[in-house]
Amino acid sequence: MRTNFVRLLVILSVIFLSLSPTTAYAGNPPDAAHSSLSATEVPAGGSQSTVTVTLQDSSGTPLAGDVVKLSDTADSTIVFSPATATLDASGSATFSAASSQAGTDSIDVIDTTTNTTLNALGHIIFDAAPTPASPQCSSTAPTSAPNIYQVVAANSTATIYLSPPSSSFDGFTVSYGLDANADTYNATFSQGNTGAAVKYTINSLTPNTKYYFKVRANNGCATGPWSNVMSSTGQSSLPITGSMDFVYLGLGALLLIFGGLRIYAVAR
Repeated sequence: MRTNFVRLLVILSVIFLSLSPTTAYAGNPPDAAHSSLSATEVPAGGSQSTVTVTLQDSSGTPLAGDVVKLSDTADSTIVFSPATATLDASGSATFSAASSQAGTDSIDVIDTTTNTTLNALGHIIFDAAPTPASPQCSSTAPTSAPNIYQVVAANSTATIYLSPPSSSFDGFTVSYGLDANADTYNATFSQGNTGAAVKYTINSLTPNTKYYFKVRANNGCATGPWSNVMSSTGQSSLPITGSMDFVYLGLGALLLIFGGLRIYAVAR
C-alpha cells in the first residue's frame, strides 16, 4: 500500500507541474527567436523614431524587470532616449532614436540584467532628405537657332560672327572645344536684339589650335536650340557684323561689277 501511495503522489506531482503556468526564473537570458525590435521609419536629421523592444526567454516568458539598452556601432550620430529602460510586465520597453545619417541601421539590444546582447535584433530606417524641386522657368525659350557664318582666329583669340535667330532673345551661350561636339567649354553673354549681326571674341585659347564652336540663344532662364558647328578655319560669304557691313559689302560688289564692265569695254 505504501508503494502505491508513493506512486500516486509522484503522478499527482507530475500532473500538477504540467498544469502550472510557466514562470520566468531570475537570470534567464533573452532568446532572439522569442524577442523582437520594431521601429517607425523617419527622415534623418532630427526626427524621432519610436522603437519598441520585447524580450522573452527561450520558453517565451516575458523578462519583466530586466534593464535593457540599445546600441548601434555603425552610426556614430544616432542618439537613443532614454539611455536604459526597464521591461514592463509584458517584457517590453519603448525608446526614441534620431540620426543625422540616412540609411538602414541594425540595432543591438543589450540586457544588462543578464549581461546578454542580441545582435541586430531589428533595424531603424532613416530616410534621406528629399531633393528640393527645381524652380520652374516661366520664360519663353527661343524657337530658332542662330547661325555662325564666320570664325576668325588670331593668336590666342577667336572671334565668332553670327546671325541672330528670328525669335526673342536676351543673350547667347557659346560652346566650344577641340572636337566637332564643341561642348568642352562655354561662355555666356548678354545681347539685346539690335537687328544686326553679332560678334563675340573668346580669349585665352591655345595658339595654332583648331577649335570648334556652336552657339544658342537665351531668353531669361530658357534656352534655344544649338546652331551649326563651325571650326576656327571655317567661314562663309555672309556679312561679318553690323547692319552697315551689308552696305559696305554691297558697295564693294558694285565696284567689282563696275570695274569688270570697264575692263570688258576696253578689251572690245
